[in-house]
Amino acid sequence: MKKLEFMKKFIQILLISCIFIFANGFKVEKNPRNYLINYAVKDWQELNTLSEYLPSFEINENFPEKDWWANFCDPVLDNYINQALASNKDVRTALARIEEMEGYTQSAFSNELPKLDLNTYYFRFLNSSENFLFANPQNSIKNVLLIPLIAQYEVDIFRKNHPGTLSARKQAEASSLDYKTAQIMVSSSVANDYFNLILTDKIIKLQCELMKYQEELLKQQNCLFKEGVASYDDVLTAQQNISATKTSIEEKIKLRGIYVHRLCVLVGVPPVEQSGFTRSDIDCINFPSLLNAGSPSDLIIRRPDIMSSEKNLESAGIDISFARRQFLPSLNATGLFNYSSFQPGNIFDWSSNASLVGGSLKLPIYEGKMFANLKIKKAVYKQAIEGYQKSVLTALQEVEDSFISLNSDIKQFNQAEEDAVNAEKKLGLTENRYNEGIASCLDVLLSKQDYIKYKQSEVNIKVQVLVDNISLYKALGGGF
Repeated sequence: MKKLEFMKKFIQILLISCIFIFANGFKVEKNPRNYLINYAVKDWQELNTLSEYLPSFEINENFPEKDWWANFCDPVLDNYINQALASNKDVRTALARIEEMEGYTQSAFSNELPKLDLNTYYFRFLNSSENFLFANPQNSIKNVLLIPLIAQYEVDIFRKNHPGTLSARKQAEASSLDYKTAQIMVSSSVANDYFNLILTDKIIKLQCELMKYQEELLKQQNCLFKEGVASYDDVLTAQQNISATKTSIEEKIKLRGIYVHRLCVLVGVPPVEQSGFTRSDIDCINFPSLLNAGSPSDLIIRRPDIMSSEKNLESAGIDISFARRQFLPSLNATGLFNYSSFQPGNIFDWSSNASLVGGSLKLPIYEGKMFANLKIKKAVYKQAIEGYQKSVLTALQEVEDSFISLNSDIKQFNQAEEDAVNAEKKLGLTENRYNEGIASCLDVLLSKQDYIKYKQSEVNIKVQVLVDNISLYKALGGGF
C-alpha cells in the first residue's frame, strides 16, 4: 500500500511539473515592434519634418515607385542598374542566401515528420554447439542476414519541434528582405558612381575650356608686360592659374578612372578602359519629379532592413519558446518490420519476418545544457531588441538627413543656377562692350573664366542634388 501511495504522489508531482513546463513552453516573448515604432514615429511626427523642410514634397504609400529610376530620363543609367541587379555579386549572394534559408526551413520541418530507415546487417556466429540459436548442435558456425525496416515518429503532442520550423521560416523571410536591401544598396551605388562619373566628365570639359582661356590670358599678360602695362606678378599669377587647372584636370581624370572601375565591379564585369564605358551628359539628366504631401511613418516601417530586423526579432522570440519546450516530455513511437534468416535464399520467406510496435516516454529531469541554451536564447533576444530599435532610429536619422540635405542643396542649386545665368549675361555684355571698343580682350577673357567657374559650381551642386534624391530613395525603403 505504501508503495502504491508513493507511486500516486510521484505521478501527481510529475503531472503538475508537466503542466507547469507545458504552460511555460508555449510562452512566446512579446514582440516590442509596436512600442518601438510608435515611440519613434511619434517623435518624428512632432518634428513635422516634411512641412518644415520640403512643403512641396508629398510622400505616399507608392513612394518610391518601382520605376523610380526612370524619373532621371537616362536609359544608360537604367541599363546599368538592370545589369547590376542581374549580375552584381552581392545581389547574387543574397539570392543564394534565400535558397540556403529555404533549405534550413525544410530541414527544421523534417523534425516534425516520421523517419523511415531500411538497414541491412550481416553476422557470422561463432559459438558453442549448445547454443539454442542453432538447429544443428554439431554446427557452431552460422551466417545471419537481417533486413529491418524501422519507422520512428515523435508524437509531438506538446509541439516541441514546431517552433523550430516557425523560427526558420522567419529567418527565411528575413533573408528575402535582405535580398531587397541588397538590390536597393547596389542600384543606389550604381547611380551614385554613375552621376559622379558624368560629373567628372563635365568638370574636365569645363576645365579644359577654362585652361584655354587662361592660356590666352597668359599671352595677353605677356604682351602687356612687354609693353610695360602689366607687372611680372600678373604674368606669374596667370602661369600659376594654368598650373593649378592642369593639376585639377589630372585629378579629375584619376577620379574618372576610379568611378569607371567601381561601376564595372557593381555591374559584374571586369574593369575596362574609360573610353569603353558609355554614359550620358550631365545636362541631359533630369531631377525626379516632386511628390505631394502625406504621412511617411508607414514608409519607415516597410524599409526592408527594418522588416528584416523585425523578422529576426520574431525568430529570436520563437527560439526562446523552442528552448523552453525542450523541458517537456517526449513521446516516441517505433515500428519495426524485419526479415532474418540463416540462409540468404530464405530471407524473404513469410516465415522469416518479425514485427515490432512500441513506444517510449522521456521526461528530462536535469540537463545543464538545456538551461544554458535557454539562457543563450534570451540573451540573443535582448540583442535582437536592441538591434531592431537601432535600425528604427537609424532609419529616422537617414530620412532626416536626406530631407535636410536635399532642401539645402536645392536652395544652393537655385542660387548657383542664377549666378551662372548672371555670369553668362555679364559675359554677353562684356563681349558687346568689346565689340564696341569699350572693353579690352582681357576683360572678355576674365568674364569667360568667371562664367566657367560659376558653371562648374552649378554642375557640382546639381550632382549633389541628384545624390540627395538617391539618399532619400534609400532612406524611404527603395521601390519595393
